[in-house]
Amino acid sequence: LAALVTAGAAGLKLGHALLAGGRVTRLTALRQAGAEALPLLLGCLPWFVAAALIEGFLTPLAVPAAAKLLFGLLSGGLLAYYLAASAREPADVDAVPADLPGPGAGQPA
Repeated sequence: LAALVTAGAAGLKLGHALLAGGRVTRLTALRQAGAEALPLLLGCLPWFVAAALIEGFLTPLAVPAAAKLLFGLLSGGLLAYYLAASAREPADVDAVPADLPGPGAGQPA
């Protein structure tokens, strides 16, 4: 489910670029949003493959419910580790973008 939500967020980012691209053309906004959404989709890919393998091979097996629960908890732990390990430091939101004209362009505010 986490991969579906993340992929949906990437799609919403693309849709937002088409509907409210700002001061650039829609194609430019879509390209920029696509460049930002692509890592989200690529990050979801291993989880979609894992979900397909689990649903295709593990779910139909006649194993005790406790074993399936343990496997689910292990999968959730791996997802939490994956997300924590791939987290980045937040960007400096106080900086003035370098492409803005005027004094202080490219310098922290």
